[in-house]
Amino acid sequence: MAMSKSLVALTHRNFRLIWFGLLASFTGSFMQNAGLLWHVSLLVPPERRGLALGMVGLAKIAPVYAVRGNIDSSASSLPDVLTLDVTYDGKTLRIGKKGAQSTNASAPLSAVMTA
Repeated sequence: MAMSKSLVALTHRNFRLIWFGLLASFTGSFMQNAGLLWHVSLLVPPERRGLALGMVGLAKIAPVYAVRGNIDSSASSLPDVLTLDVTYDGKTLRIGKKGAQSTNASAPLSAVMTA
């Protein structure tokens, strides 16, 4: 029986192990996040629920942006560093060497890379 092209990768044991492991891990992380938000929503008064849930999200992402700034500044000080910067919402795309970066997300990738 022939397997479709999209499922051929599942014939490799290591590929199956990593993907099923990731599926279990993401499921657990998603349940943990849902439990945390549910718990916070029970602890705060209803009129402050939105603010409290927003603060949970801010507390989770603030360290990422704090560390990211230090990494960007140290990487840009090195000569001929190839950088790739895609923001969370996908509105900014910078690919290239230091000093030759584009922030035009609508430009073709080849045009941005050769800039």
